Amino acid sequence: MNLASRSLPMTMVFYLAALGTVAGTTYAGVSVLGPAVQAHFLQARERPQSRLDVMTANAREIRQALATPIAPVEPLPPLTARPQRAVTAQAASKVPNAKITSQARAAFASFDRPSTSESVSMVTAFDRHNLR
Repeated sequence: MNLASRSLPMTMVFYLAALGTVAGTTYAGVSVLGPAVQAHFLQARERPQSRLDVMTANAREIRQALATPIAPVEPLPPLTARPQRAVTAQAASKVPNAKITSQARAAFASFDRPSTSESVSMVTAFDRHNLR
């Protein structure tokens, strides 16, 4: 059948049938997928809060708390009264110069300090960056 041999009413019927098919398919798809999509988004609102949601809410609370102005503190009144007792500076009791005995000096002088090689080996004994 030739395009020229078709009549105008027949062409209109085919055209309207194709439009009806597209419209029907679109309606069926929307009517089936619409409730499913809506249910999906409703369930997404009921999902448990993630760590990011908790941190975002916490940051919003902190930002709101920082945005509120703090009332200024009232200044203290001037000092007008005298103290009941006079405060005087007293020197601390001096400790008498105790002389260290020669035996104590000898004991202190003979204290064995670790040699430098021992201290270096203690430092290099544990190296967490060395993967041996």
